[in-house]
Amino acid sequence: MIKKAYAIVFLLGTMYVFVSFLENISSTQTFINPVQADMESAIESAFPQQTNIKELYGFANKYATPNEIDRTVKDKDGYLKPLNWSKFNTDNAADKISELRDVCNENNVNFAYVSYPSKSDTANIGEIYGIDSNSEDMRSRFLDRLDEYGIEILNIRDQMEDAGLTRKDIFYKTDHHWNTKAGLFAARSITQFLKNKGLKTVPENLDADRFTYKKYENCWLGETGRKYSVTWVGSLDDFIVIKPNYETSLDYIVPNGFEKSGDFSILMNESVYGTDFDIYDTSLHYSYMPGAEANTIVKNHDLQDGAKILIIKDSFSMVVVPFLSLGCGEVNMWDMRDNEASLYEYIKNNDFDMVVVAYTDFFRNDMYAFY
Repeated sequence: MIKKAYAIVFLLGTMYVFVSFLENISSTQTFINPVQADMESAIESAFPQQTNIKELYGFANKYATPNEIDRTVKDKDGYLKPLNWSKFNTDNAADKISELRDVCNENNVNFAYVSYPSKSDTANIGEIYGIDSNSEDMRSRFLDRLDEYGIEILNIRDQMEDAGLTRKDIFYKTDHHWNTKAGLFAARSITQFLKNKGLKTVPENLDADRFTYKKYENCWLGETGRKYSVTWVGSLDDFIVIKPNYETSLDYIVPNGFEKSGDFSILMNESVYGTDFDIYDTSLHYSYMPGAEANTIVKNHDLQDGAKILIIKDSFSMVVVPFLSLGCGEVNMWDMRDNEASLYEYIKNNDFDMVVVAYTDFFRNDMYAFY
């Protein structure tokens, strides 16, 4: 009887949300132009008492599907792993990387591809749930194609594995991003790579013992976990704030946006740490590089004659660039998403020492649409 009553309440709640969703997309005329529809926002705004509804949804799934939802698998520790299937065109992406490399060569700029890891494994753990994932196969084929083009590759995943790091050392439980320690590791690897190529960088500035580490335990819920609720996930994530223990002097610039000068703290939103924020509305991953846009610049006054780098990035680099800037003279971030400016023109009009494409191995075709 209790189960039937619960099912009726849940069904009525679902119907209410669906009707609200239809009203939201109708009011914004998204049916007229569905390409421009922000479906996720419409769904979110359809939920009354959104947090409570999400927790109710999580409570139901905790018993119905305790270890897998929507191609996301959860282990006994609450560690979430999305299992991706993509129609990513590896040949076209490799062609565009090669074309970008040629543009750099024409402008006497060094070029490399930096391969970040994702949560995917060589074994498809989704098979026990009847889920297939092609992310590993896609990654291998893509890197093989880059190798055929003679593209220089810095494989951060291989370096992390060689250092004995596991997926759980690198990634949060409830978020698809890697953690701040992984970001620092990657930044030092890139800085050393640049130095090995003869560019002026200071990898020693990124040695682990040159930073302070403060852990906030069980304090936030990652983007993956938010989709399914704390109730279903069963735990929150820790967050480690990493800052240099030496003096720094930086400029943080968003063209046509803002410009800040100060120490490393200008690259962080420290006001959120240790506070009682809404876990469904705040991602601590983005507490680094707050306010960053598609084109963002960090200049290091303590290394003004250091290498000038352009990093074409995804969201993983939000916790790489702050540390990378400590070992370089200038780091420019460029995000292909929602960016209508010409990357090729930007390279031609700036005096970069190195251009890198630094992507993790989940794939979006639009992020390789360089022009």
